[in-house]
Amino acid sequence: MKLKWTPEVPENELEQHDIFVLVNDEHAPDRLWVIENLIPYFDRNFIKSYISFRDGIIGEVTAHANITNIHNSRTVLAVISKSLLDDPLKGFELNEAYYDKIKQGNGQLVLIKREEFDPALVNNRHIQAMFRLKQFINADDVELTKKISLQIDRV
Repeated sequence: MKLKWTPEVPENELEQHDIFVLVNDEHAPDRLWVIENLIPYFDRNFIKSYISFRDGIIGEVTAHANITNIHNSRTVLAVISKSLLDDPLKGFELNEAYYDKIKQGNGQLVLIKREEFDPALVNNRHIQAMFRLKQFINADDVELTKKISLQIDRV
């Protein structure tokens, strides 16, 4: 009988996600946009994602779970809307995603602009510059999933 060798998967990789979706899940239009546009794409392409309103555990502190999952994901996909920018907790999570993914180089931060807003509302200068330099994907882009694929394949 021949045994097949299987490499041991490090414990930290067992909990790792391909994508963490940062969205204001208290705002119904944002949540609905994620359900209609991102979840089918992730399911079709077997992308392991964490979305707090779908994957969060009832009774768990959402902010703590989101920060942990930002660190445990290769890419943060931030769905930016006015409602997200108005929420101080989501602003904190967006800053944490910036520091972990861009400043420390632990992955990729991809911005999806869901609606028009003044980039000055973003409290992070680097992310403001990303919007001014058009380094984001428009939510209504017909090639949305193709552009997301190009971004996440770079990691």
